[in-house]
Amino acid sequence: RLRAELAEIRRHGFARTAQEMTLGTYSVAVAVCDPLGTVVAANTTIDAGASTNDSVQITGSVSALQLSVDRLAR
Repeated sequence: RLRAELAEIRRHGFARTAQEMTLGTYSVAVAVCDPLGTVVAANTTIDAGASTNDSVQITGSVSALQLSVDRLAR
């Protein structure tokens, strides 16, 4: 199961959780990689105000996180 989840995260480029720690929240994370592609950190957001199934909100969160990661890589 873990290998399947990790493969899905690699395929999509982000990880997400829905209400795993607190009801009504979701988390989205993208990897921060060094120049060789090694993951060195994660950039994460937690949202308590949106539906955990709101794909527009999740897409917006992923886009914002990826933009900040891209800026860190410069």
